[in-house]
Amino acid sequence: MSRAIVLLSVLIASTVFASGAELGIKGKQFTINGKPTFLLGISYYGALGASKDFIRSDLDDMQKYGFNWFRL
Repeated sequence: MSRAIVLLSVLIASTVFASGAELGIKGKQFTINGKPTFLLGISYYGALGASKDFIRSDLDDMQKYGFNWFRL
């Protein structure tokens, strides 16, 4: 397994576990709480130097547009 896949899996799991959800795999699909889920993610390097208000605004937008994982 490549480093990128392992890293992606860890980041997804971190996000999912923080919300109390269960990440799984069924066949060729990811699942969240047993429900097949398309993972829509974003690399959010802007958080490294942004203000808390800016980050909160970005996180609200990510949620509004259906992103269900992110990485820093």
